[in-house]
Amino acid sequence: MQVSFPVISQFASNFQLSLILSCVLDLLPPRFLVEPQSVIARPGSSLVLYCTVEPEATTVRWMVNGSYLTSQKRRGFEIRDGSNLRIMSFNQPDTLLHEGLYQCVASNSLGTIVSRESRVEAAG
Repeated sequence: MQVSFPVISQFASNFQLSLILSCVLDLLPPRFLVEPQSVIARPGSSLVLYCTVEPEATTVRWMVNGSYLTSQKRRGFEIRDGSNLRIMSFNQPDTLLHEGLYQCVASNSLGTIVSRESRVEAAG
């Protein structure tokens, strides 16, 4: 007598397909799903520049005015959800530090892409 478990069989098939797709997607060069937009910030506010890329195994870094945002330059910045950049407080005297052109840079073993420039400036 043969017993069939269609639910378990379907789950196994879906899992295998998901695993295969995940492996294939990791072999793709990076591409932007969302690129950062220009923002005019009010003093005292915080803001987030959004950058979403695929595949998930892509490394994301940020550039400000053509230079990479390093740990030494990250005062007032925070990386959120792995790729979005939060400027925590847009106040004097940091306003001049935060104003400028921002770009998201995404890399994996198959290539590197750079987003369009996003201008961040103070209101008024």
